[in-house]
Order: sequence, then structure tokens, then C-alpha cells
Amino acid sequence: MGLETGAHPVVVVARPAVIHLLSRLPVSPATSPSSPRFWFPRTVERIPYLLVAAFGLWVIWPIPAGQMPLSADHTVHLSRVAMTADLMAHGRLSGWSDAWFFGTPIGDLYPQLADLWVIAVRALSLWQLDWPAAYALGFGSVFIARGLIACAVGQTLGLGPLVGTVAGLLTLADPGYAREGGWMYTMWFGVWPQALATSLCWLGLSRLWRALDAWREEPAPPGRRRRSVAAAAALLGAALLAHPMAATMLAIATPLVIVCVVGRRRSSWRTDLVVAAIIFVTAAAVATWWWLPMLAHRSYAASYGWLHVSWSKLIDLALDGQWTRRMPHAAGYLAAGGLAYAAIRGRAWLRFVGAFAVLLWLASASDVYWLLRPDRISDGFTHIQYQRFLPAAKPGFFVLAGVCVAVPVHWARQRRGQLAAWLGAAVSASALAWLVPATYAAMIEHDVGKVPLERRAKVDHFERDYQALLAWLEERVAREPRPAPVWFRAGRNVHWLMDATALTGTRVYKSGFTPGDNFVHKPEGDDPALLDRLGVRWIITTGRARAGERPVTRFGPIRVLERSPADDSRITVHGPGRVEEVDVQLERGLIRAELVDAGAHTRVTFPVAGYPRWTLSLNGAEVDWYEVSPLDPENTATAAQRRAGAWRDGKARGDDGSAPLLIEAPVPESGSLELRYGYRSTTDRLGGGISLVALVGLVVLGWPARRRVPAMVAAAERALEQFVAVAASHVRARWIAVTTLAVAVAVGSRWWSAADEEAHRGSGWLARGDASRVRSIYAGPLKTDMRIRPAGLVKRRHRKDATATFERIEVPDQLSGWFALDDDEAQFKSRGTHRFSVAIRVDGAEHPLLDRTVPHRPGRTALRLDTKRWQGQTADIIVRVRSEKRSPRLGFELNLEQRRR
Repeated sequence: MGLETGAHPVVVVARPAVIHLLSRLPVSPATSPSSPRFWFPRTVERIPYLLVAAFGLWVIWPIPAGQMPLSADHTVHLSRVAMTADLMAHGRLSGWSDAWFFGTPIGDLYPQLADLWVIAVRALSLWQLDWPAAYALGFGSVFIARGLIACAVGQTLGLGPLVGTVAGLLTLADPGYAREGGWMYTMWFGVWPQALATSLCWLGLSRLWRALDAWREEPAPPGRRRRSVAAAAALLGAALLAHPMAATMLAIATPLVIVCVVGRRRSSWRTDLVVAAIIFVTAAAVATWWWLPMLAHRSYAASYGWLHVSWSKLIDLALDGQWTRRMPHAAGYLAAGGLAYAAIRGRAWLRFVGAFAVLLWLASASDVYWLLRPDRISDGFTHIQYQRFLPAAKPGFFVLAGVCVAVPVHWARQRRGQLAAWLGAAVSASALAWLVPATYAAMIEHDVGKVPLERRAKVDHFERDYQALLAWLEERVAREPRPAPVWFRAGRNVHWLMDATALTGTRVYKSGFTPGDNFVHKPEGDDPALLDRLGVRWIITTGRARAGERPVTRFGPIRVLERSPADDSRITVHGPGRVEEVDVQLERGLIRAELVDAGAHTRVTFPVAGYPRWTLSLNGAEVDWYEVSPLDPENTATAAQRRAGAWRDGKARGDDGSAPLLIEAPVPESGSLELRYGYRSTTDRLGGGISLVALVGLVVLGWPARRRVPAMVAAAERALEQFVAVAASHVRARWIAVTTLAVAVAVGSRWWSAADEEAHRGSGWLARGDASRVRSIYAGPLKTDMRIRPAGLVKRRHRKDATATFERIEVPDQLSGWFALDDDEAQFKSRGTHRFSVAIRVDGAEHPLLDRTVPHRPGRTALRLDTKRWQGQTADIIVRVRSEKRSPRLGFELNLEQRRR
């Protein structure tokens, strides 16, 4: 690992970038050179950024020297970067790669900004850096940039340099927890694209506010208005290209910006709204080239629905000084103090920071989800990991903590008295004396600064053995034109072999979860039939060999096993006929074959995962295809079923391994078959064209302000100012009210329409209070099959049987529904059981329909209860649950489609 030619390329790449960055660092408005309160030279104003950068280098060293972190997801991200680079070498930003499983669409379903940044770092070194070193510098620069961005956001408040300094240092020192960002999630787990998006979003919003200030200046400095608009739009557009959570953040920020702008100053709110609208629309246009194709293929994105703790739990943590887990108590209490100051004395931008942070924080609560029911507006809300709202809120809380530290000094500066100066300095120093030791103690307790440079730290010489394995794999790649793929047998969150694709060009298929890719097709388990279909010959593991596998070689604890796969990795013909002259060029998105002796019942299966961009033709005429499971030919899915949302459910211990995978089609006659991947659709061209126009506009508007600017830039600046003036003159409060009302009506009608559909389900009855004799059962959200669903939930602690009665139902021929345990709780060892029963009561007589023990496993159990005997009659449906000991959370749903009489 590390640099191919020493550390010199790092210096060559980093030095001009650092010099440029320092020259462009923003200056606080309160201490600008034109201010009468300018106390220090401009170099002093850059000290907060230098301190934060130095602290970041110290925390993550030796990553800035080119040593890549090797824990958790980093290896997977590296291989995806290499695959993206391979596509770019062919003139594409996205495309098909067979490096994972039956293929995956690289760049379509997962944002690429982080990958493109790593590729750019290597390109800037003139390819003198290898992939691990480029990844190290790309990841390390983003990690430190988070602190610098928090510092810049704090500096825009005009409360002095302390705000940004505290915010930047707290950002880099944050221990974090699970999906709550910080050191644990960003460094150890390697989930840093969201950290990049979150930081860019906050910086873009701060620049939006500076743009509004620039449009208030009369006269405005030359070029400031256009450049401020370009900077804000570019940053927000980049955030949208870094991680999908940025879109949700901006959806929350947009109405908040409108509220803050309208209440800021009556004389300029119209101009502010127009400028803000230009920035948001341009940012969306910049990211359109990725978002439009992604939305077109969203039915093939895996589900990751994940609820977080209740609102009351969040409040309890906040009262204990922890807005998020592992946050130093001092930082939490200071953030609360800063929030109070923002509410009482803060200006518009500071109030926005406080309100935005709190709204993001509240959005993570399961109670808020159930109160608002956003899933009724869009099914996409059932796939969100709501804990991810917490790292989005953290920059705001750290800025608020800096505000609480800096306000006493700021107050003293306004008073200008010696006593006030001493008093303010003493209070701020006391706050720092409380904050610094608490933060350092949290860093020590949670290993912040301990960079994971080993794949398996507890195994001696593992890295040396792994390098020997890579040499063995590289030899096979060099010796064989298309070497057989490798199956990596390991635990769900163990990924130490996954960078072998980037380092040796080996196709690596991992059993179970593969992070960094949202494609729905990730086969789980290692059934021999599945390995045959994949053409797997080699298995790499630290475990033992299984039946049909023989040891080949060993590198310390790493074993290489060999198996003899059946020749099923090619095109398979079912029924009469055979395939001849097969030409497989997956790197070009092309498979050709000649089908001979075909009959009316001939079906052809391709060893490629189903995805809408694939088009199958027979003798030039397009043929409709569907998906089929490689292990169960009866398990199929059509494109229409996919678009309707079928097959997106996942598994608690993985993703969609049970979903259909391979492309199959009925081919009743012989001829030339061609399966081609469509790289450019109408949607792609439309999105790319919009983004290209937006990018050109940003380049023109962001052109540096010089004595002489190009005529095109000057014309664009005049056009922008004229457009803003004309548009602002036509803005009317009643139009805004009408537009807001129209949007509310559209969203509300969709929400109520979904509520009406839900009204005839058991959870809908419980939510409205229509069920009778209810005890220890209530309506709420349940995470099952990696998706958040409304359900009837059984209270955790109840002495008597939980029960609910749904009265006067017109009995159908079959009563359907499901019951399930919470995905997460079902993965822990069982401490109790549930006995689930359903009965029907007709004419006073009760008849059992179901009575069984709920199995302790994740996933829904379908209910199809035969009620033909009472079809058409009016009856009561009774649900009872008997729970023992500390049983996991149980939920159920019944489809009561017939209305009550």
C-alpha cells in the first residue's frame, strides 16, 4: 500500500491546492478589512482554518501520507472507484460491470461525486499515485474539509473567529456512533459520501445566505452578485451528486429558507425569494444528469428502510447534553445555549442554522415519521435510514456550540469597556475550559485518531499474507484471458478482500451484503447451483472447506479453495434448441448468440442480472424479457411488476438475495440473438443536456472579477440582474399564498388518497380507533423485510393477552395479511415467544382460523386464511397475541377490504 514512487507526488499535488485554498478562504463580514473594527491583519483571520486543518492532519495521520484506511467499507469503495475509472476510459460516466455477481450498473443508482474526486486526485498526480494512495488522499481531504466547512459556516455568522474554530474542531473530534456520523461511521465504517454531501449542503446554504446579502448591497462590488449565486448553486448541486440524503436535506431547507427570508426584511424579501429560487433551480439542474436516470430506474434500487429511536428518547439524550450519542456533554449543553441565543437574539441566518439543525434532528425520530406519514406521499420514504438525519444535523449543533462560546467575547467587543472585555473573555475561556477536556476525553474513550490501517488488526502478519494472496490472484489474471471469478466467503460486514478488484482486476463475488452499491440484485448464500451459474472456480475464506471443495494454497489464515463449476455460466436454453457462436463482451454491454433448432416452448436464459437498460432482440426485432431466479425457475418478475414496486423487499441480514435475477425470454424461433446495454436513453440525454447548460452558466457567472471581464460574462451579469429585478417586481404575496396552497392541496390529496387505501387494513382501523376491545395493541411503524410498514404493533410489556376485534366485516372467501417480528430484534437471541391467533365470530360462535407460534426469524409470514364457509356473511375478526418473557416486537396486518355495514 501507499505511494508507488514515495511521498513526493503527494507534495506535488497538495502544495498548489493548499496555497489556492488558503488564498480563497472566506473572511468574516464582521472583521473584513473595510470594517472599522478590523483588529488584526487578514493572515490572523485565516488562523481558525489553519488550526482546524492542522488538527485534522494530526487526527488522521498517516492517511495524508498516502496510507489508505482498510476497515469496513473502504475496500468496497476503492473497487467501485476503479470500476468507474474503467468506464471513463471508454468515454462513459456510468455503465455495466461484471466485476460483482451477475453484473451491476455502476453510476446509475449510487451517486458518483466521491468516486470522481478520488479519480481526479490520481489524475492530478499524473497517475503517479496508485489507487490506494489516491483513495487515501481523496478520503483524507474530504475528512479534513468537513472541519474547514464547519469553520466557514461558523464564520459567516459575524460573531468572530471562535465560532468557526470551535465548530471545525468539534466536527473532526466527533466520536460518532453507528449511522450518526463522526469518526466511527466516517472513518471506521468508511461511509464518507454522506459526510461529503452533508458538508457541501451546509456550505452551499451558507453561501446562499451570503448571496442574499450581496443582492442587498448598494452599490454591490463588481461581480459579487453573480459569483455568489454561482458558488451557492455549484455547492448545492455538488451535494446532490454526493449522496441522496442531500435531496432530503434541501427539501427540508427550502420552506425554511422561505420563512426566514419573508420574515427578514419587507423591503427586499421579493428579491431574496427570486435569488434563492435561481440558486435552488440551478443546483437541481446541475445534478439532473444523475437524478433523472436514477429516478427512472428507482424500482431496481435496494431497500434500506430503518427507523430510529422515539422522540422521547431523543429528548432524554438532549437533556443529558447529547443531541447524538457519544457527543461530549459539554458540547451538547453549549449547543443548547447557542440554540437559545439564536432563538432570542439571533439574526436570520443564525436562526436558520438553529431551526434547520433541530428539524433534521427531529426527522430521525420514529414518532415524527408516524405523525407525518411521509410514506403516503412517496414510497421512497419507506426505504430511508432515518438515523442518517443525525449526521446531517451535527454541523448545525457544532456551530451552535461555537456560538455559545463566542457570544460573551462578541458582547464584550460591542461594549468596548475594559471590564466587559475581561468579563467576556473569562466566560468564553470558562466555556472552552469545560469543552476542551470533555472533547479530548471522548476522543480517547472512543479511539478517535486511531486510524484503521490493518484489515484484521487482531491477526498477526495478516497484511503480509494478504499481499501474497494478491500476487497469486494477479498471476492468474495475467495468465488467463478471462480468469474465473472468486467467491469471497465471509461475514456480512467483512469486506477485506473486496479491493482485489481494483488491485488485481479480479472479479470478486461476496456472499451477502456488499455496501456502496444500491442495485437490488445481490445474491446471498453460496448454494453450489448459484456458484455454478456464476462460473465460480475459486473460493477465498478463513474458514474450512466444504463438500466439493479442495484446498489449493494457503497464505497464513487465508485459504484458497478450488471447485469444479458446471458449465452453466453461459447462455442456457430450456426446451428445444441450442446456442452456437456465443460472443460475450460485457465490458461493451453486448452479448450475441446464434439460436438454432428452436421450438414453440424454447426459453433462453442469459447470465446477466435484469435491468431496464438491457434490450433483447431476435433477428433485429425486440423481444420482451423477464427476470428469473437462478435457483427457482418458477420465481419470476416482469418489468411491470418491478415498476409497481414488487421485489424491493430486502432481508434483515442482507438485501434482496431472494429476488429474481437473470434475464430470460421465450424465443419460439431460431435466429440471431443480441442482448445490448443501452448507455444513452432519452432520459439520459435530457438530463445531460440540462446539466451541461447549467454548468456552462455557472462557469460564466462564476468567472473571476477582474478589471476587464469577457463580454459574455458582462452580458450574463446584466441579464441576471435584469431578470432578478423584473421577476422580483412581479412577485406578489397572494401568488405565493396561492402557489403554497396549490402544492399543499396536491400533496394533501395524495396523502389522503393513500390514507383511504389504508383505511381498510387492520392498521388503519387501529389508527382511527375503529377496532373494539383493544388491549395492548396499537397502530405504528414496523421495520420488516428492510422496509418500514404500517402495522398493528403489540406492546412490549403486557400481563394479559393482547387482543383487538374488527367488527362487522363482510367475510371474503380468503382473509389475507401477514405478521412479522422487527428485523433488528429478530436477529438477536430469542428471550421469549409470541403465540399469534386469528379467529372469526359469526352469530355469536367463535371459530379459530389460525393459532401458531411466531418463528424467531426476520421476514414477513403471509396469511391466507380460508373463510369460504362464511363468505358474504357479517362477522367479527379477532386477533389475539400471547407473549412470554421479553419477546421481540411483533407486528401484523390484515386486509379488511370490505366495508363495515
